[in-house]
Amino acid sequence: VYEVCDSNGACDQATVVITINAIADNNAPVATNDVASVDEDGVLNGTTLLSNDSDPDGDELTINTTPVTGPTNGSLVINADGTYTYTPDADFNGEDSFVYEVCDSNGACD
Repeated sequence: VYEVCDSNGACDQATVVITINAIADNNAPVATNDVASVDEDGVLNGTTLLSNDSDPDGDELTINTTPVTGPTNGSLVINADGTYTYTPDADFNGEDSFVYEVCDSNGACD
């Protein structure tokens, strides 16, 4: 409530109503597991890790080029476009894995 008065002392009151609108929640993207294979002593040049990931809000996705957890039996380079190169250790055969992080344009990550 506020009051306004003129120079003659006549006053009147009014109420200001303020509505605060909710901001839509930003949902985190969903990173989906990927599977690939490479021959022993070979090099895997992987297509984009983002191809099967999604964002419930439709936001643009980016990938963190530093893995959350790197492979234990090889080396990995993740490129900004989501492509990657994995090189297994010499004479290694078996399973290896790494964990990557995908983020949306509003800062939510998975």
